[in-house]
Parts: sequence; C-alpha cells; structure tokens
Amino acid sequence: MHDEYCKYYQAKVLKEKTWFLSACLRNEANLVFARAIPGQTDTFEFFVPEDQEVLFLEIMKTLEKKGIIRDLEEKPNRLECPKASSND
Repeated sequence: MHDEYCKYYQAKVLKEKTWFLSACLRNEANLVFARAIPGQTDTFEFFVPEDQEVLFLEIMKTLEKKGIIRDLEEKPNRLECPKASSND
C-alpha cells in the first residue's frame, strides 16, 4: 500500500561535507534514513517519513544555500517501485 512507503529524495553532496550532512540529519531523531548510493559517493538517497517531510525540506534548503548539497529531487521510492533505477 502506497501510504506505508516513505518519500524518496536524491541529492548531490559536496564530498568533503558528507560528514556534516550526516551529523545534521542524525541530530534530528527519526527524521530520515540517508546513505550514499553505492558506486556514487557524491549522490545520497533519503527515505523520509511523510510526517517529517516539511522539516526535512527546511533542513535541505538551508544546506543547499550553504552549498553542501545540490540537485535535491524527489523521485519514486525505489523500494515501492523496484524497477525504478536509483540513477534516474
């Protein structure tokens, strides 16, 4: 059922700031599950509970302004749509 899946985002992360991104997101309990996409160390994927999406987007907007992330994009959740490539 669609309601059980998180929102799914991808973004490019400034390599030397990945530690900072991870720290920011871990500071907010249960906000998001984030990880680098295997083989693409500058691309992270984010699984965001729907009720945390507004806060997640606020944080990402700030990180974007600071040049830490770029190209934040919502995509189909690859767990919900197994044929959806994480590289789309």
